[in-house]
Amino acid sequence: FMKVVKFILLLIYGLGFELAFLVYADYHTSIDDLSTIVARPVNNYNYNNANRHAHWQTGSVVDVYLDPDVNNDTKLGMQDAIDKWNEVGVVNLEITPDPNNADITVRNGFLSAPHSIVFGLTEEKASPIRMLQDRITINSDAIQKYHQEDNLTVAQYTDMVCTHELGHALGLEHVTPGTNSVMQPGTDKNIQPYDIQRLRMLYN
Repeated sequence: FMKVVKFILLLIYGLGFELAFLVYADYHTSIDDLSTIVARPVNNYNYNNANRHAHWQTGSVVDVYLDPDVNNDTKLGMQDAIDKWNEVGVVNLEITPDPNNADITVRNGFLSAPHSIVFGLTEEKASPIRMLQDRITINSDAIQKYHQEDNLTVAQYTDMVCTHELGHALGLEHVTPGTNSVMQPGTDKNIQPYDIQRLRMLYN
């Protein structure tokens, strides 16, 4: 009888673990109008815990698939963003023509949130420490409509949105407004030394 009870308890435990993982692995979003996290000063960052946040396997190739329907600005912006993140020397991003091979998928689409304009959205599937799949949506209609408010061309604004969203897909979170970082929501910045240090710590 005790063996039966033990078997049932182990079965329940195993199912509970599997269900917990599946729930955690649902897509989570990084949407650029939500409240931001507090930026951690790099010199105070806990090196021992830095790589416990979800990220891709260190040293692996991360394949990026561009949906055939993405417009030319998004295509060029994402290619440039890939080149810039690769230049950091931490990750190895490559464009793949095969959607079945994709770790990150990029598409255009309409995005909205109450009382705000959303230029980009990154959704992720992840275990507690490992990225499994990401989906980036670039809202080209919003970029087309509002790019002039920052005195930027559509191509320049798209480039920055792509770089920001790809940062999310690599595991970087938002930082507080005023931080010199490409991960500041609504940023008009490019990759900064702060971003490079955070990425190196994450993939250390």
